[in-house]
Amino acid sequence: MTVLRFLLVAAVVAGAAVRTDAHETWLLPSRFIAPAGTAVELIITSGMTFPEAESPIKPDRIQRANVRIGGKSIDLPLLEAGNKSSNWTWSAKSEGVAVIAVTLKPRSIELTEKQLPHYFEEIDASAEIRKIWADTPKPRQFRESYTKHAKSIIRVGPLDRGWAEPAGLGLELVPLDDPTNLVAGGTLKLRVLKSGKPFAGFRVGVQDEKGKRDKFVESDRDGIVTVRFAASGRCLLFGTDLRPPAKPGEPWTSDFTTLTVSVQSGARPDPFRPR
Repeated sequence: MTVLRFLLVAAVVAGAAVRTDAHETWLLPSRFIAPAGTAVELIITSGMTFPEAESPIKPDRIQRANVRIGGKSIDLPLLEAGNKSSNWTWSAKSEGVAVIAVTLKPRSIELTEKQLPHYFEEIDASAEIRKIWADTPKPRQFRESYTKHAKSIIRVGPLDRGWAEPAGLGLELVPLDDPTNLVAGGTLKLRVLKSGKPFAGFRVGVQDEKGKRDKFVESDRDGIVTVRFAASGRCLLFGTDLRPPAKPGEPWTSDFTTLTVSVQSGARPDPFRPR
């Protein structure tokens, strides 16, 4: 359990106002390769230790939830909320690469002075952001309005380049390489987009399904970043854009973004290639 997670749990017990989903929110399909007509469960949850589900997402928090495949976009059906996660059941009727994209409605939270250093560490806040907070005159209060974006990619039939097209999220990670054929020890090049434009200086982290996190990697002036996968299994790519208030007394604002992928131990044959 990380220090930040301990603080959050302790605050909940105490009944204080806390960031109950300060941790990442992600989409995780039941399978990353699914022939057309196959039912796929799309799980959405928040947690501190990917892929362990901790907090369900209520249906009324969904701002947008859709799947794009074969150049067409459809809305996901009604979200079903559970105890620790929520899910959609979806079945592709056409072949290609399906890009699932979700945005949650903004929420506001408050963090204490003691919680902030751990929060900044968890999101790898820049030195500039840390200095802005450190220079804020006391007495001060950290309030934040945050928006979360989650994305995943499923291969449904013969490969196309649907993964290379932006989903239109406010903050998203767009693969520049094929994300459906990743191997341990390999890399994936991405472009970070903010409001549809390349976003420089954005820090992207990688966490594998055993909870191991690599160092954050920063996007270049073209918004491009290359991440490496040390182990096979399901992986979470994530990052947070935290922004100081425009005027004194206003809240900080942020966007969280995630992308889930599957990494193989080695090269695999194309399951959709005729034999």
